[in-house]
Amino acid sequence: MTEVAADVGTAVTAILKHERVDQIDLIGFSWGSIAAARYAIQFPRRVARLALYSPLYGEFNRTWLDLIADPAD
Repeated sequence: MTEVAADVGTAVTAILKHERVDQIDLIGFSWGSIAAARYAIQFPRRVARLALYSPLYGEFNRTWLDLIADPAD
């Protein structure tokens, strides 16, 4: 998951630079909602608004958490 959040960061940085803005609106869909939320938590000043559409899970799911969690977290 750390690598995915870093990939989101690379895309956000490129968009911010290209559009010459300080913040973007970030949308995460399904599994991407986890990466988008993680990025927004890490870099709140770069995200004006966050929309999470159809998040991967809406309840505690140990199996998925074990698969996608960063062991360092």
